[in-house]
Amino acid sequence: MIRLAEGATVTETAHLCGWATTSAFVDIFARTMGQTPGSYRSTSTSWPRFAAP
Repeated sequence: MIRLAEGATVTETAHLCGWATTSAFVDIFARTMGQTPGSYRSTSTSWPRFAAP
């Protein structure tokens, strides 16, 4: 969630978290959080947005 809030793409975040596929990450994230990681990323305002390293 921190990576997404910092501006990392969903694909970057999925791979950094060890997911083999972005679609599996999106599926589990959406089931757990009630929104897709892309939606979370675009609405997150609790963290400053920086380019992912």
